[in-house]
Amino acid sequence: MRARRCVLVWVCLLAALSVGCAGAGPASENPRALRAQDARASLRYRVASEPRDVPARLALARLEHDAGRAGAAFEHLAFVHAGNALPEQERPRLAALYRDRFRERLAQGDGDAYRDAERASELHAAVDIGAAERAEGYLMAGLAALRRGNVWGRREAGDLFARAAELMPDDPRLTARLVTDAALADLGGPAAVAAALARAQRGDAISDEALALAALWLHRGGARRAALELLELYVRRGGRASTPLRAFVIERAWWSGAEAMPRLLLGRELRAAGVSLCLLAREPEDGGCADDLARVAVAEFDRSDEIRLLLGERLGQLGPPDELSPRLPPWLQIWQHAERLRWRTAAPEQVEAWALLALRAWLAGVGDSPEQLLAARVDVAAVVDSPALPAHLRPALLRALGRDDEAARALDALLAAPPISDIDALSENGGADASALATPGARLLLLAHAARRGWPRARLEALRGRWPELGALGAAVVARASAPLRWYLSGESAFAGAHAPAIEEGRAGRALARAWWSQQAAAGAAVAGALEEGMSDEWTVSLSSAPVPAAAVWAGALLPADAPLAVAEELAEAARAYPREPAVAERIADDLVARAVSVAVYGPALARLFAGLGDHARALAWRERIAAESPRHPPHAFGYAAAAAALGDVARADVLFEAAAAGSGDAGAAFLFAAGVAVHLEHWLLASSLGRRALQLTAPGRTGAALALLATAADGLGRAEDRERMRAAWLAQLPPDARAAFEAERGDKFVTVSEIASASAADALALELAAATAEPPERAATRLRKLGHQYEALGQTELAAAIARAARASAAIPAPRLPAAPPR
Repeated sequence: MRARRCVLVWVCLLAALSVGCAGAGPASENPRALRAQDARASLRYRVASEPRDVPARLALARLEHDAGRAGAAFEHLAFVHAGNALPEQERPRLAALYRDRFRERLAQGDGDAYRDAERASELHAAVDIGAAERAEGYLMAGLAALRRGNVWGRREAGDLFARAAELMPDDPRLTARLVTDAALADLGGPAAVAAALARAQRGDAISDEALALAALWLHRGGARRAALELLELYVRRGGRASTPLRAFVIERAWWSGAEAMPRLLLGRELRAAGVSLCLLAREPEDGGCADDLARVAVAEFDRSDEIRLLLGERLGQLGPPDELSPRLPPWLQIWQHAERLRWRTAAPEQVEAWALLALRAWLAGVGDSPEQLLAARVDVAAVVDSPALPAHLRPALLRALGRDDEAARALDALLAAPPISDIDALSENGGADASALATPGARLLLLAHAARRGWPRARLEALRGRWPELGALGAAVVARASAPLRWYLSGESAFAGAHAPAIEEGRAGRALARAWWSQQAAAGAAVAGALEEGMSDEWTVSLSSAPVPAAAVWAGALLPADAPLAVAEELAEAARAYPREPAVAERIADDLVARAVSVAVYGPALARLFAGLGDHARALAWRERIAAESPRHPPHAFGYAAAAAALGDVARADVLFEAAAAGSGDAGAAFLFAAGVAVHLEHWLLASSLGRRALQLTAPGRTGAALALLATAADGLGRAEDRERMRAAWLAQLPPDARAAFEAERGDKFVTVSEIASASAADALALELAAATAEPPERAATRLRKLGHQYEALGQTELAAAIARAARASAAIPAPRLPAAPPR
């Protein structure tokens, strides 16, 4: 004890001296802030020395709260409250923090958020949480309970919905109580459930609209089994609105698989309502799917949210979604379905639809090029010279065949001579049909041809400016063609776009100095000089024609576009500090997460930051903290499991994946994702175990991805017989023509890792590129070269070439003599 007291005395003396000395320096302009900072440092030491020091914790909580570190204040007050030592005057402060954490968790969709609202009310009855907020918490919790899909989950959901009904009795989502009333019948199978639903409905005046709203809420929220039951009831009652019918088709395909095609009469009614049956088709001609392609391919050009749908957890999701994911737009669902069944056509009238779908899939992160994707869906050699093929489609087909010179001449014939605004002149010059060129689909394809041809960005923007109807997709075509690496980092920097004024303000000097290796002013100047000399736009990991700060680079890889710029800057600062001193990066991370009460607000970004930097131990530690707060929230549970697998703790990962799948609402897809992570990490036994669980929980006829994973895992284990058996079962699910074509092309090869569901490759690339920003130029060049070789081995040659050019550019930057701190 005497030694401890001596240490504390010395700490206090040093703190007093530092306060006194601070008054003589430039920082003396704010002595109060300095005193508060020193007091916090002293109190932190006291708490670390004696965690049960209640006065120190209370004093530190007040200082942390005043400094805007709500998370740190909450941690200390909650610790004291757990020991029944919280003074009465501090209860309102802790209640307000619980209220704030409730709102943060509710925004994340956490089903256990309502517990924070209840704790806040217990601490201080006057805490300002409205009835609507409380009801939303109970509804979110009921949705999470229904995702568990068992009787006990339904009973829990029924209790939670009843509490929500006391606060908001008219909310149409409460119609979901129909499936909770049928919980006991769930043990008797689908027929018993249907009978219970019918009985539950007889005495209630439930409108079709309320039934549809509740079913769609369950469908989008991941409670798929419950959603299917309500949607079937909606259809039996005669409901025919297109949106719930589309959800009905998706859930029917998810549950019944190959047996999901509805009877003829219902099929006609679905098509009359504008609902495509392609997801239920085995061949393109089944269910009139071929007629739906053109309509679906040109739908919703103005949607910007679809462009980055495959970038996995960056958007708060679990990984690349399958074709039946409720969050995918219809066109991407059909594309994924066609890819799974290896559809291919030689009909000229279908080429434009498939060309548009291929282009949109490429913009969503699929494949190496739109021409590569188009060649997978269209027999290019058979249709390229067909007289029935519209002229504006020839450039893409010629490029797909490798006839680049002919493709260039075909494009020049369409767009060279007339002004870009004169559509009639364009048509006359190229001999194309004027009505075809006047359609948004044809214009988008022409813009894509020009971008792929290598037109300068200014010229592409001028062409796009004449066709505003191309919307977000037109902008995406220009962005990805002009700067593919930056596209992977931030989707043409959606984050930078959201914070354009703040970023533009510093372009003249500070933004360049904060760019890649922003602490090194000499490197920033070298980059600027190289750009002025016309270096390739492939120098786009952080800079292209418009400089993007390093903060935006990391934000594009880790944060949503609406995140505060200050948060992105702290992330970038942690990334810069890590190579020199990991402990400093950890301290910056602690300061960042303390901005919010819930550790899950910024914790996932920090976990992925350290994973991207190769520090999987720190990544796992952050995942543990997040899971401790919200153990049943599926995204946090999956992140925790994947982090354990990345660190090599296979046994823990197996248990965590099992628990996460139980609450996901789709255990088959959850185990498939988990098995993909295991394959990616080459944990072959774990991949085999998880893949078999996915196989058992996936509908008939839809097990191809699970079989492909199992074939890959068997190959990794050296079990050739198992590999071939899984491969044969996978091929048996393909249509006969697709099976024959695949066998002729591949021979005896098994399905490769690049063809199966795994952690998003695009997301992984963004992290790899962002991690390079924390390295000195020479080491970054080595890292980029290795990354380029990996993508070249996967057949993504264009992306590999872009990475190689960035590696050469980084190697050419001279190392600075003295790194300087980034300007603030």
